[in-house]
Amino acid sequence: MTPDMPELRDFAARYTAAWCSRNPASVAAFFSQDGSLRVNDDPPAVGRAAVTQVAQSFMTAFPDLRVVMDDLLIRGDEAEYHWTLSGANTGPEGTGHRVRISGFEKWCLGRDGLIASSQGHFDAAEYRRQLEEGMSPKRSAGETKDGTREQVIQVVESYIDAVRRNDASALPLHPDAFCEFPTNTYRGAASFRQGLDQFARITKSIDVIRLVVDGEHCVAIVNIDTVFGPIPFAEHIHVKNGEIVSIRGYCDPRPMLGVTNTSA
Repeated sequence: MTPDMPELRDFAARYTAAWCSRNPASVAAFFSQDGSLRVNDDPPAVGRAAVTQVAQSFMTAFPDLRVVMDDLLIRGDEAEYHWTLSGANTGPEGTGHRVRISGFEKWCLGRDGLIASSQGHFDAAEYRRQLEEGMSPKRSAGETKDGTREQVIQVVESYIDAVRRNDASALPLHPDAFCEFPTNTYRGAASFRQGLDQFARITKSIDVIRLVVDGEHCVAIVNIDTVFGPIPFAEHIHVKNGEIVSIRGYCDPRPMLGVTNTSA
């Protein structure tokens, strides 16, 4: 039984956040008691304890593991969850190389509204290559566009993660970055960094729903859980030479008006 799309998208957003939480049991909680997760042609992990072990293996291999939901589709009685995983393989016996790999899971949901079975698919050969060589081999002219897309996603993810952690020093901003939001405008990276702490005080969590990339531009669609409740948010981010040169944010600011004049 497949729920309607708004309900399913909320489920998938929370599932994505669980993979980013560094808590493998929180991933397993989205599966039925006897639910199963199979990755490519590996034997299925059956039951929450086994699913927890699979999630733990990725979180151990990639301490900075990030997962982004790329798309969500309903195909008959199944849901298809598309994702991109990124992180540095710095866990025990890791290679130290950064990896970015995309794939999808086919979900069958049970009567309890949880995942009864998930069949995961990704390019295992490319995954192994990136573990051994890193994610940016020498590129032909025809691959330049894909390389730009990877760099833009990496910069945007680093920005969102720095905001999550209230780590102003990790913000990948150009010194002259121009950042405009419904409740405030920041001219220059120093100005933005000064406002970050105030924004962090009202923020509980940030869940990435989707990243849409076109050349040097990315639209990040996120849900921000604040002390005022959840606020859907979109940011148009321009990345140039590995740095953010401009951000334009869009949201309904009414929940925050009168309490803070800072946004991120």
